[in-house]
Amino acid sequence: MREVWDIHVVTHRPEEQHDETVADLAKMGITYHHLALTPNKLEYALNNNINIVFEDVDHYFRYMPENVTVFKIREKDNWHWPSRRWIYDDKNGVHVEDLP
Repeated sequence: MREVWDIHVVTHRPEEQHDETVADLAKMGITYHHLALTPNKLEYALNNNINIVFEDVDHYFRYMPENVTVFKIREKDNWHWPSRRWIYDDKNGVHVEDLP
């Protein structure tokens, strides 16, 4: 049986950047079925039964259900290249030393 997947691109860009976002995606060669410009990525993911998420901002992961597979994208704002360690705050991360 062949499975069919819908690809949703969900971004926190303002709606005024819709055409620019479409152009950016085309320039990068990214194909998709749905494009959503929304400040509430979590709500969009839950309402559209998204089960795989690629994201670079930790707080979007916090309330994703366990059945949603999440992939954290490493980039300059969340990864410290010299020390080769993630950058996060206490609201979105737990120090391994603090785990029971």
